[in-house]
Amino acid sequence: MTQRIQQLPDWMYHAIEESMTCQFTSVTESGIPVALPVILNHFDPDTGTLVVSSPIMMKRVGNVRRHPEVAILFSPTGTGKGEPPHVLLVQGRAEVDDTDPENGWRRYFAGWARRHPPSRENLPRMDQMVPGYTQRAIIRVRPTRFLGWPEGDMQRAPEIMEANQ
Repeated sequence: MTQRIQQLPDWMYHAIEESMTCQFTSVTESGIPVALPVILNHFDPDTGTLVVSSPIMMKRVGNVRRHPEVAILFSPTGTGKGEPPHVLLVQGRAEVDDTDPENGWRRYFAGWARRHPPSRENLPRMDQMVPGYTQRAIIRVRPTRFLGWPEGDMQRAPEIMEANQ
């Protein structure tokens, strides 16, 4: 049975849906948190599940397998027109699905391309530049907590929403 998350404020949905990139943080084998930019592929507002894809050769895939507690930070990067000013940190547990690295991630590609339109034409080139780039694992993050700062006002305490687990 799928758990539903409690209703998030509109501005939190806006931060997730309209951000071009986010910072995905996983923990290395030696216990060091590493944050790298990724493009969110999909967000299911009913369950709160966030989906990113990653080339299977990336260390983040192994990091998530060993240490499934992750965080995703949505914040204005200054690179996208109309990006929301909000700052939202999503903490959660992730799982890796690499059962179909050739095609499994493609069902989420529309969300990726919506956030970054050049991806449609760049994908074949990326696979040439970085062999294995299109051999991708799906990483599903089930949030446990949302900490947010509307309008990016980090001088205030964050609004906190606990996910129903």
